[in-house]
Amino acid sequence: MFKNNKIILIDEKGNSKSTFFVKGLKFVFQGKNSTVKIHKPIPRFKKCKIICGDDVKIEIGSSKYGIKRLIILATAKGVECSIGKNFLATNFCNILLHREKNLKVKIGDNCMFGTNITLRCSDAHTIFHQESRKIENKGKDIEIGNHCWLATDVTVLKGVKISDNNIIGTRSLVTKSCLTEYTLSAGIPAKTIKYNVCWAKNSPDDFQ
Repeated sequence: MFKNNKIILIDEKGNSKSTFFVKGLKFVFQGKNSTVKIHKPIPRFKKCKIICGDDVKIEIGSSKYGIKRLIILATAKGVECSIGKNFLATNFCNILLHREKNLKVKIGDNCMFGTNITLRCSDAHTIFHQESRKIENKGKDIEIGNHCWLATDVTVLKGVKISDNNIIGTRSLVTKSCLTEYTLSAGIPAKTIKYNVCWAKNSPDDFQ
C-alpha cells in the first residue's frame, strides 16, 4: 500500500494475502511502514477504525464474535497492538497509543470487553521535576491476559498487567497490576474484592 503500509489477511493455514478492504473496519495510514494483520475467520467488525503512524504493528486474531466501534489510535512511532483470538467488544473500545513511541498493548485470547472501555499507555502530557526537568510520568505497556472480562466503563492505565482469568468490575479505574488469577477487582482505583472466581459468557439463567 501507499508508503509501504500493508493490510494482511492470514488464513487458518497461516497463508497470508494482502488486501485493501475489511468489512466494517476502516484503515487510516498517516505515516509509513505500518502493518495490520488480521486472522481468519475475520471478526464481525462494525464501525471500527485503525489509525496508524510510522512503523506501527497491529495484529488481530480470528474470532467468531463481533467487535463494535473499536478504535485503535496508534499514531506514535513504533507502537504495537496485538489482540488474541475470540475477542469480543460490545461497543466503544478505545486503545490509545498516540503520544509516546515504542509502547505496546497486548490482549490475550478469549477476552470480553463491555461498553466504553479505554486502554491508555500514556498520560499524553508531561509531568516533570521543576529543577532537574526529569520526566515523572513516562508511558508504559499494558498487558491483559487470556480469558479476561472488562465490564462496562473500565479504564486501564499505563503499566498495568492483568493476569489470566480475571474480571474487572463496572466503572473501575485500573491503575495497578492484577497479578493473581481468578479474581474480581473493582473500584476507583480498582482493588481485588473477590478471589477464586471465574466467568462465562452465559447468562446466569442459562449457566450449567
